Amino acid sequence: MRTPSLALAFALAAAATAPSTALADDAPRVVRAEPADGAVGVPVNVGVLRVAFDRPMAQDGWTLWQVDGARFPPLVAPDENPWRDPFTMEVRLARLDPGVRYAVQLNAARARRFGFRSSVGKVPLADTRIAFTTGGTTPTDAGPVPDLRPALVGTWRRAEPGRSETMELADDGAMTLREGERTTRARWDFSGAELTLAGASQTLLPTFPGPDMMTLDPDAEHEGTPLRREGARPPGGGGPWLGSWRTKATVAGAFRRYTFAADGSVTVESVDAEGQATRTHRGTFVVERDRMTLTMGSVHRCVLETPERLRLVGADGREQAWVRVPPPPAPPVPPPARAPDAAPGRDALVGTWAHATDDTRVELVLGADGRYRATYGSGEHVRTSVGTWRVEGARLVAREDGEDEDESQAYEQPDADTLVLDGARFTRRR
Repeated sequence: MRTPSLALAFALAAAATAPSTALADDAPRVVRAEPADGAVGVPVNVGVLRVAFDRPMAQDGWTLWQVDGARFPPLVAPDENPWRDPFTMEVRLARLDPGVRYAVQLNAARARRFGFRSSVGKVPLADTRIAFTTGGTTPTDAGPVPDLRPALVGTWRRAEPGRSETMELADDGAMTLREGERTTRARWDFSGAELTLAGASQTLLPTFPGPDMMTLDPDAEHEGTPLRREGARPPGGGGPWLGSWRTKATVAGAFRRYTFAADGSVTVESVDAEGQATRTHRGTFVVERDRMTLTMGSVHRCVLETPERLRLVGADGREQAWVRVPPPPAPPVPPPARAPDAAPGRDALVGTWAHATDDTRVELVLGADGRYRATYGSGEHVRTSVGTWRVEGARLVAREDGEDEDESQAYEQPDADTLVLDGARFTRRR
């Protein structure tokens, strides 16, 4: 008769908590595991769990069980025969999440008759646990999980076919989710390797109908879901709502657990019949007078596979693939306007300049104090004018003393000893 598959063994995970039973001294033993028990920094893409035994094993049975306090590694093909040879079994692993402790247990006390057994004598393997912790996101990065917050900022789109959601994560913690015409605004945060998406706030009225009983009523006229305290009330005082509370179990044995901490944080877990949290929401609560304001969020394991591709894994193992939406191209920047050629500086014009033709001669003295003197000669006739001067752009502006209007002339200064005024070339007199 064929023994139960890995899928069936995983479904019986509760047996992982059963105490080990002493076996004969000649029981088979595990001599090597890859990854090794207790290993840290295991690459997330290690791809395989390999176990070697000290003797040939029967290849018609195997069982792997979940271990409390650790995550069961995701298997690529749970029903695949894992035996590679009588001494070695291998199971293929899907990509793991960074910074997570994984564990499996080989055999369990109540199921050894169809678990790992030696080929001679059918002696069962003693219950053996193998636990390891993943490191970074690549085989060469086994250090602490980096802070991905800066790399997550931007707009992301669901990658699965038929999905239209977009998620905008701003660097100030604001989040905008869009699906069709619906828009939801909330908050986001990243801690360790977890992305928390916080939803809208809800105001509730806590009431205490009996010892270790609490209801979170939506208002004074409607009663909320009754909760019963789970465990002892935490020491140190504080409000009566502090501690862990649980709802009544459903027919299937599932329930919801609320844990209110003194630092104002709250955790809500959906727990299955085996006591495993299948979905976790975290948030904050504030109590003012008789009202409690809850702001809840969903927690996802965050794996940034590439700068453009993001994978979110919920507490129930469901995955979401997101791809980055490239930002719109920036509008073209017009080239800066070409500034007009700068005119020579005023100080370069200070000095004495002379211009002469066959029948005229001109001497122009431009003083550093803004005064000028111009002497015009033609034959025996000589005229002198004095006044003020200044530079405006590429023009030399002068006003003769006693006059009401300026006289403006375009000028150029090709070099330090040449001045051109309205086409007339002057030479500096040293």
